[in-house]
Amino acid sequence: MLVIRLSVVIKLFFQLEASVCPEKCDCSFKNAIHCSGPHITDLESLNLPCNMTKIHITDTNVTYVQDVFSGMGELQHLILSSNNIALISPEAFKEVFNDTVQLQQLIIENNRLKSIQENLFDRLKVYLDDNPWKCDCQILGFREWLQKSTEVVKEAQSLMCDSPLSLRNISLLALTDHHLKCLPTTAITYQMFKSTYSQTSTSLTMEHLKSSWETVTAVSDLDTSTPTSVPVERQGPQTPCLYSITKMCFYLP
Repeated sequence: MLVIRLSVVIKLFFQLEASVCPEKCDCSFKNAIHCSGPHITDLESLNLPCNMTKIHITDTNVTYVQDVFSGMGELQHLILSSNNIALISPEAFKEVFNDTVQLQQLIIENNRLKSIQENLFDRLKVYLDDNPWKCDCQILGFREWLQKSTEVVKEAQSLMCDSPLSLRNISLLALTDHHLKCLPTTAITYQMFKSTYSQTSTSLTMEHLKSSWETVTAVSDLDTSTPTSVPVERQGPQTPCLYSITKMCFYLP
């Protein structure tokens, strides 16, 4: 008898805990919660109740969506618009997409998403407008999935590239494999080598000029009473004088 009463108390405790409204969130509507504000930086810290049918989180500083919605079997509408979300964990919605969950709508508009793992969303309506999509080879998988999932992603034709500049305002659905090429490893290595070589060459040239300048200055200071005009014999085309020190002309070798 005592064991039964104890189990009932524990059950009631967890039900009460699940219905507690997080700080600075609005729970005035039945089975719905709305949280907003820049003070929110992590969804996990909200300790969202598990018995909600609608969760609305907006205007926060959340940048990463992790697995915080598991166990929410009654959740039907999840709105994560106008935040700073740049990354979504592959596990974030894994459990809310099974047959026992009633989630019907997911809205992640106006965030900072540049790319998304393909097949992350299935079986529901998802809205992804107003995100700064980066259209390079990293988005190929998502582009291919998107072209096959126009019934899942609402208004898919309105998803536009934000970068690179040459593809800005081009629809993701209109992209081809030619548009989404990335530089091969050899090209990247060559560019890095070229940049390093250019910097090293410039540094060596400046050191050589500095050393030559100091040598010429030392020679000119040896005897200021002698004429400072030094004839320079050169064969071939004349090179413009690089430095002039009181009628002395210094040429690069």
